[in-house]
Amino acid sequence: MDDWIRHYQSAYSHLHPSPQVQKVVAGMRPTSQSGHYVRRVSRVLVAALLLLALLGCGVAAVIYIEDIQGLFARRWQQLTGQSMAPEQSALVERLSQEINQSQTVNGVTVTLDSATVGDDVFYLLVRVEDRDRIGRKGCSFENFDVQISPDPASQLQGIGGCGWSTQGTDEEGRSLFLVEHQYTAEDGSSFDPAPLQITLTLTNLCRGSGDDYQLLADGVWSFQAVLDRTQIPPPIHLSDIQAYVTDYFSEEVFEGTFTNIQVSSTGITYDQTFADGQFPDFFPVLVQLDGTEIPGANGFGSKLTEDTFRCTHQWSVPVDLTLAAAVRFGDTEIPIP
Repeated sequence: MDDWIRHYQSAYSHLHPSPQVQKVVAGMRPTSQSGHYVRRVSRVLVAALLLLALLGCGVAAVIYIEDIQGLFARRWQQLTGQSMAPEQSALVERLSQEINQSQTVNGVTVTLDSATVGDDVFYLLVRVEDRDRIGRKGCSFENFDVQISPDPASQLQGIGGCGWSTQGTDEEGRSLFLVEHQYTAEDGSSFDPAPLQITLTLTNLCRGSGDDYQLLADGVWSFQAVLDRTQIPPPIHLSDIQAYVTDYFSEEVFEGTFTNIQVSSTGITYDQTFADGQFPDFFPVLVQLDGTEIPGANGFGSKLTEDTFRCTHQWSVPVDLTLAAAVRFGDTEIPIP
């Protein structure tokens, strides 16, 4: 068994995940093609958490997805081994909107298809059409950039980051990409129903890197859209706790205090304090009423004091909190009212 599987199986065994979660995580490995992430920071000193690759990252075989709701439905199936409940599907539908903007440059058509918007994150589904040039080996972009107005991270003196991952193809053979942009306020929840105007810029369609780099089509594809945030449910505040958590690299156990815990349908934000400024790598888990477990995924932290960090994670899929029972830190669960 290689180190990647050993570290994650050991780490998640302390979290008591379902067999489906263990299977998915054990099968994930970092590769040169598995998601790309860039981080923006504020004046606050930032300590980065490990970025757990989004489920479905990497150049996939043939996976048919009609829209962004279908992408999250597939991810839910991969994670839990079962279909989304109607309430979960309705929540994703509520948070999603169609954009459907296309541009053709040098014979390559790129479409900003749709978006899903949460309290502290938004996702953009992008399609790329040129089967003759892309073929079955997949593709990527040399550069991508997301500009936001107003920028929540700057406006709230917060921190944020942006990344993208490949998501297979749709039924017409178009390559799919998921862009994820996270942000959180320095003082906690960034809940705000005001719309966001975003500009997504993609540069140079390519494949591979280094000696294997191949330019498929040079050009710039740029899109502007307004994201509706009026459908986002407000976050829920949970009680402070002390808990033991296990670092999934060192396998050491740490005792920490967790305060200012805020749970939303797309993620969780909290302050953590460990002795001597320790910063163990672990993921909180959302436990559903039916026992389904949704682990935290991408995250980052901002140093508040010598021993305390503000941390944020996104759930692997948007969730309906009316179906959630608790959040688990290590072996300790906090009930969701």
